[in-house]
Amino acid sequence: MMSTGNRIVWLDIAKGITILLMVIGHTSIPQIVSDWIWAFHMPLFFFASGVCTKFEKDSLGTFIKKKFIGIGRPFLIYSTIVVLISKISQLNQIFSFKEGWGGYALWFVPVLFVALILAKVYFFFNKKVYKYTYMALLLSVSCILSYNKTFLPWSMAVAPYAAVLLLMAYMSREKILQCLWMKWWVMFVSLLVVIFVSHHWRLDMCYNNILPVIPITLGAIAGSLLVMGLSVCVERYGGRLANVLQGIGEETFIVVAFSQIIIMVLNRYTPMNAALKYVLLVVILLIIKYLKDWVVCAYRKKAEDKV
Repeated sequence: MMSTGNRIVWLDIAKGITILLMVIGHTSIPQIVSDWIWAFHMPLFFFASGVCTKFEKDSLGTFIKKKFIGIGRPFLIYSTIVVLISKISQLNQIFSFKEGWGGYALWFVPVLFVALILAKVYFFFNKKVYKYTYMALLLSVSCILSYNKTFLPWSMAVAPYAAVLLLMAYMSREKILQCLWMKWWVMFVSLLVVIFVSHHWRLDMCYNNILPVIPITLGAIAGSLLVMGLSVCVERYGGRLANVLQGIGEETFIVVAFSQIIIMVLNRYTPMNAALKYVLLVVILLIIKYLKDWVVCAYRKKAEDKV
């Protein structure tokens, strides 16, 4: 399994596949397909973060600082842009300081930020009994909130459950890597598990609908392993498709931030058919990606000139 710089190729491909499924999952597709996608599409991003995050490397303060620079700062910038677009386009309110992003895709980022900090606390405990007790406490809190349908601002009710997903992925990294070289029948079983779970229960992490937690979590794990295993196959045999999906995976933040607002604006002001609309979405996202790269390069060059 290859890596380029600090990027893990198969993991970027997995995120690329999943972000495309996320976009499809928010369209008017049949409910049975939507439920299947929702069974694992958000958990996979938490699993991916758990696989590649080095929780034990830094102190809590340094860890928080790095995560703020990595995901908090772009979140604030992208959120400001999206709010301005929604105001200029006179769309319905999609954000409030009290409730956060609600069902809009950017809810994921602050939840990930808080979940990473909650997961970091796990490593303060020395004894396994304390570690597992802490994980059980996190899971119990989210289950209680879910059972009572308690909504917290910024979708924070699901943050403890997201932290558990992060920790599960972190502690199982070696086993996950072994599973990625799975036989076809293992992938087939994973597919069947996701189909069964999604047929009976619908996972919605944004609103902390995670009950019953055991089958829901099994479906999330199975779906994530299925996509990760598929991503390894794409990396090895996919050729140009692998490059495309890797590129998409590297820019999941942009897709999460802007895909929904772009579709909302296009729906409001243009009567174009669905196919043309999503082609235009891709073009706009590519433009945003290159603008972002240009700004980053200009900022780095300016910083180097100062030095």
